[in-house]
Amino acid sequence: MIKKFELKNDVYAGLFGSFDENAKEIERAFGIRIMTADGGLQLIGSQSGIEWAQTLIENAVKVIESGGSVDKDKMSRFIELVKEGRSEEILPLEKDVKVVTAGGRKIKCLTAGQRDYAAAIEEHTLT
Repeated sequence: MIKKFELKNDVYAGLFGSFDENAKEIERAFGIRIMTADGGLQLIGSQSGIEWAQTLIENAVKVIESGGSVDKDKMSRFIELVKEGRSEEILPLEKDVKVVTAGGRKIKCLTAGQRDYAAAIEEHTLT
């Protein structure tokens, strides 16, 4: 099966990473091939692999467009969330800043488990 869709030009570098490491990770995870063609992307593979990859790419693009970045570690976490059927958690993970350091660095939960743990701490009194 082949699926084509368009991406904005300014998203490619952030999405695929240095030396296309994120694209390779997506291909390995879902058993597909990613190719650029006609100003867009072509996903080639099984229907389920393409659907998962498309879900992942669409969510990663939202992260990039909201000012975030997608490195190899984040891409691995995003892949796991998609495989677990929890792709809706990708964008909230990126937006959920817990602390800003004195130097201006934003500290975020990196995984859904960390987010759940931080939420539990906020909801319950620690004694």
